[in-house]
Amino acid sequence: MANTNGMEQKFVVFNVEDISAIGKNAVQPLLKVQEEVANYRSAQGKNENTYLVINVDEPYADEVIEIMKRHGHWGGGMERMREYKFRGRRIDTGEWVYFNLYGAYVDKYGNEEIPKRFTRDCGYGVDPETIGQYTGLRDSKRTEEFPDGQEIYEGDVFPPPAAGRNENRIVVYDSEQAKYKAVPVSLYHANTGNGGWTGYELRWTDEVIGNIWEHPHLLEEAKSQ
Repeated sequence: MANTNGMEQKFVVFNVEDISAIGKNAVQPLLKVQEEVANYRSAQGKNENTYLVINVDEPYADEVIEIMKRHGHWGGGMERMREYKFRGRRIDTGEWVYFNLYGAYVDKYGNEEIPKRFTRDCGYGVDPETIGQYTGLRDSKRTEEFPDGQEIYEGDVFPPPAAGRNENRIVVYDSEQAKYKAVPVSLYHANTGNGGWTGYELRWTDEVIGNIWEHPHLLEEAKSQ
């Protein structure tokens, strides 16, 4: 099965054999929609398109996906658009759970699991203080668990840099400069996370060593340095 992670859902496809099997009465509404879409496109001056369709279980599907990515036809321009994903800790167990912009559950690798709304109606709640957004970058580690690097989220912690302040750094969103930063803990506390830091750019060459919720000692160690 091909990896369709990040694919933008732009089209609805029906198998002609399936349509024929369900009967004329069920097909009529579909034909009406098709007619209205054709009329709309015509009014907009758009041509009637013909599409190539492949099943994701075809042996060549991954090759086609790579071609689409190279030409910007994957995920609304996957190479140019950051993936929107979030994480938060369950109130009842403290377990990390992941969800996308639409509130559907996803696993830590970005694969959608259970399409439910991310509310207490799902059976558990998430501590809002722990919710952080995926920065769009992975770190430098290459392990069996993270062969392509670990995803970097708001609230993750990096070790001190090779040069500069001897402090751990917190991944934060700088609202004044509209970008993610890796800010020394002392500066973060001094500014209460409001932003406006100069420098401290977020880079994939760093490595996540923990986060501020599960590993508060990383903050305490940094503040005492």
